[in-house]
Amino acid sequence: MAVLKVLSLSFDEVVAQSRSTALRESGFIVMSTTQVASARVLLSREKFHVIVIGHRFSKNEKKSVATQARESGASVVLVCGASPEWEVQADVRVWAREGIGAVVGVVKKVLARQTRAAAA
Repeated sequence: MAVLKVLSLSFDEVVAQSRSTALRESGFIVMSTTQVASARVLLSREKFHVIVIGHRFSKNEKKSVATQARESGASVVLVCGASPEWEVQADVRVWAREGIGAVVGVVKKVLARQTRAAAA
């Protein structure tokens, strides 16, 4: 089975480290950044299966990164704060208040769907 690669875009370093650790412990290769510009560069240079976009970025930043990710073939997991932000195209939304465990669970489900679709 191929190793699945996740890009995590978090607003602050503490969340970035916690999310990356939890995803790595679940068996994923994780690249993490707190900068939108860095996420965009990584998306242009590498293949990711999923990107997790944190809730504290502006709507325009989330939209631009999500669009680029989808164009590159990555699924988008959008972490939502006060609003689901339907304007941002995402494959799955998860509420920030549900915690890192919920984010990891959603990533696992998205990747399982991708794996099943690829095998079909």
